[in-house]
Order: sequence, then C-alpha cells, then structure tokens
Amino acid sequence: MVVLPTSYITGSPKAVYQQLEDLIPAASWSDGPPDMQGIPLYSYATLTNKASN
Repeated sequence: MVVLPTSYITGSPKAVYQQLEDLIPAASWSDGPPDMQGIPLYSYATLTNKASN
C-alpha cells in the first residue's frame, strides 16, 4: 500500500503526484477521509504483486 499526504497538506507541487500516477495507475488511487473543509487528508493506492510463479 502507498499512502501520500495530499499536496494541500504538504505543499508539494502537483508534478510529484503526477509522476507517481505514471507509475501507479490513477484508478488504483483512492481518497482518504476529508478534513473539515472536505479536502482529503491523504490518498492511497493498494498494489498487488503480479510475480509469476
């Protein structure tokens, strides 16, 4: 699982998050619980191991 504080919380540029979305499909990301203003505190992605047997 990958958990990232939102750019609103960290002040990080959105480009950082866009680069991660290039590695992890956008459909894999979900928003965590919102703050008092309705802005998600973090986003998370659950990754699966697709190792061949």
